[in-house]
Amino acid sequence: MAIDRVVFRNWKVETAQADAQDDDDRWLSAEERLGLFELPLEPPDPRAQARSERVIRAVRRAIALLDEDERELIIRYHFQGFGLPELAELTGRPLYKLASLQKRALRRLKGLLRPLVAREFGIGRSTARLCPVCLSPQRERIDMLIAARDHRATWIPVMRAIAEQCGLPIRNPQILIGHEKYHGELS
Repeated sequence: MAIDRVVFRNWKVETAQADAQDDDDRWLSAEERLGLFELPLEPPDPRAQARSERVIRAVRRAIALLDEDERELIIRYHFQGFGLPELAELTGRPLYKLASLQKRALRRLKGLLRPLVAREFGIGRSTARLCPVCLSPQRERIDMLIAARDHRATWIPVMRAIAEQCGLPIRNPQILIGHEKYHGELS
């Protein structure tokens, strides 16, 4: 019985020490925290080093373009290791608002970094996953039909008009809702 207490007590002390170290690291700046995770090995290729520097500069620029609240949340959550409940307590905001702020910030970062990812890594959206409205040669006409719809009515009249006038059979209104939300105003 006494041995179990000693083992538990040692585990408890080690855990508390590790937690204290984690708490100390949280107050470091984002740059200092990033320095903690740098690998001592040089990339084997100078081109890889140059690419790495371009990516770091682009991420820093993208974070700088975020709103102040979004930027603070991204830095504290992703670089300083705070959890959303801790940030909610620290900022006095409800947890659900911070979660939506994080989603919005990440969506903006993805959009800002999309050209870099395509250029540097050759990664882009596959055409199989693209919106059928965006792929349609009648896209402008479809966008006008969506914009002119009666917001109090269902999507059925718009889906029929698109099928008749543009030759694009849309069977699910979620396609149009998603297009309107994510692609309608951007392009």
